[in-house]
Amino acid sequence: MEKRQLRQKLLHQRRSLPQVQWQAQSVRLCEHLKTLAVVQDAKTIGAFFSANQEPDLSMLFALPKRWGFPLCV
Repeated sequence: MEKRQLRQKLLHQRRSLPQVQWQAQSVRLCEHLKTLAVVQDAKTIGAFFSANQEPDLSMLFALPKRWGFPLCV
């Protein structure tokens, strides 16, 4: 499978997740990330705002870190 086809397939799978399942997986991911030493020790963390049912990381933003986000123009 070519890279473009794989991306389309994964995007379709992600968008077809029921909202409740997507939210539960986002919570699970954030809870796991909070336990990682690399996150706990970091002063600055690069992140993103969720779009197209990407994982919702917003619950992590309460951590006392400096957050960096990409700027899209």
